[in-house]
Amino acid sequence: MDKNLERKIIWTLAIILILVGLMGCANPTVNADQPTKKESILSSVGNMGAIGEALGCMFGSSDPICTKKKPQTNINNEKEILED
Repeated sequence: MDKNLERKIIWTLAIILILVGLMGCANPTVNADQPTKKESILSSVGNMGAIGEALGCMFGSSDPICTKKKPQTNINNEKEILED
């Protein structure tokens, strides 16, 4: 092949690759009609207790709050309920 033709093909493919990459990432529509939820200071302050407990339990605390107990179910009771 001619060296000039090879360069033209490479440049054309490079430009196509860049354009496809840019068009693939673009979001063509913007939903400006939907109202956004506004966060307030009171909503974040109200969650401070739960956030504190989660952080405390995350670092291996032995508090009784951190131990999750699964509800125990009696198999016999479940069978009786299903039969009724």
